[in-house]
Amino acid sequence: MEAVSDKTQNRVSAGELREKGWTCIPENIPDCATIRMGAWRVVDFSTEYDESTRMLNNSFSLVFTEPFRWIEGEFTVEENPNVSNE
Repeated sequence: MEAVSDKTQNRVSAGELREKGWTCIPENIPDCATIRMGAWRVVDFSTEYDESTRMLNNSFSLVFTEPFRWIEGEFTVEENPNVSNE
């Protein structure tokens, strides 16, 4: 299933988040599933300074406040003898 976002609805897909390196999305959530962009909260934020590299290392966790949403279904397409495929 393709990862698609809907910017007009402020939604982002699980696939897009995975492409950006988010590893917190459960594997059972398909890439096409979407979530409202404001439906997560940052918790346990911490920053450490590494003197050897002179860089700040940030660490945080996310909590999803709403479920991801998607539609699943099986579809059967039957050939209609009254319609020409030409």
